[in-house]
Amino acid sequence: MEVLVVVQDPARFRTAIEAWRRSATIVQELPPWVALAEPRGEVPDVPGTRWYTGAVPPDVLLALGPPARLFIAGWLDRRAPKNRPGDGLPWDARGYVQPDKPRPGKAAEPRPGKAAEPRPDKPADPPPDSDG
Repeated sequence: MEVLVVVQDPARFRTAIEAWRRSATIVQELPPWVALAEPRGEVPDVPGTRWYTGAVPPDVLLALGPPARLFIAGWLDRRAPKNRPGDGLPWDARGYVQPDKPRPGKAAEPRPGKAAEPRPDKPADPPPDSDG
């Protein structure tokens, strides 16, 4: 289980996180406010920190700087269920088109920065006239 650790006093961030390291793996940190931890067993009771497994109360968020709030928002977004229409369906399921299949009547275009390979079934274009 991954938990978000919020350090209440930024001046004591290093001390608090080192205390967490004794009973958890610190996965990611954004000094001097927050860290992500994976406890080994029980979640430790480290003075000067709060931990969350989901939503963070608004009063805690407002006490943090913008980088920490962005870090928390990213963590919450990563944990949210994904909405992927067609997830698990075969590529040819009704109503879905393969992402790399060209549309009818339109030739596939080469990726930018990559020259198109000559096709053996299509003759090369003649060189332009140089009458000029």
